[in-house]
Amino acid sequence: MKKINSNGYGHRFLLLAALFLAGIPACLAILRWALPGADIGAWILASRIVGGGILLSLAILLLIEFRQDRRLAKAHEKTRRSRAPLRGGGCECQACGNRRVTERDAACALCGTRFESL
Repeated sequence: MKKINSNGYGHRFLLLAALFLAGIPACLAILRWALPGADIGAWILASRIVGGGILLSLAILLLIEFRQDRRLAKAHEKTRRSRAPLRGGGCECQACGNRRVTERDAACALCGTRFESL
């Protein structure tokens, strides 16, 4: 499953929802006021429904993202006290990211994390 990250598009969803929930209905209300005979009430309702749908889809995406983040945080907690092998032959401390760890080290020299033996 691909990781969802709403940092790049979340503001666009909010702007689009605000446009459909408030901007377009406000313009249509002004138009209804300017043209009293025009039946624009259905268009205002349709715009608000579309805006609500956009907000609902954003809420669902955020809910999925929060669950993914929680699952990734739990997985990281399980491997926090370990060292990850690197291509060059060294290792990386999973707690702080120190790449000057060797297979023989019992603890990270930078953060002091004691490695669990696997």
